Amino acid sequence: MQLRPILALALLLVARPASAEEGFLDKLFGGSGRGTPPNPFASNYPSAPPTPEEARAARERRAVRGERGVPAGPLPPARIPEE
Repeated sequence: MQLRPILALALLLVARPASAEEGFLDKLFGGSGRGTPPNPFASNYPSAPPTPEEARAARERRAVRGERGVPAGPLPPARIPEE
């Protein structure tokens, strides 16, 4: 019986789950099965555009901010609005 081929086969079988693309450590410590972590920069916005009613309501909410009947423009950086 040849020991080298048996050891080589055993080593290949044991090392197979440790391939980098499968995420062996993630599986070992209870992470995802694909080995890629969830994307922390994923968008939290809905993928569908807002309905016309939602857009109209948002526009009306923004128009209330100004005084003297004119909507105020965007604030400069580091400025706190005086109310």
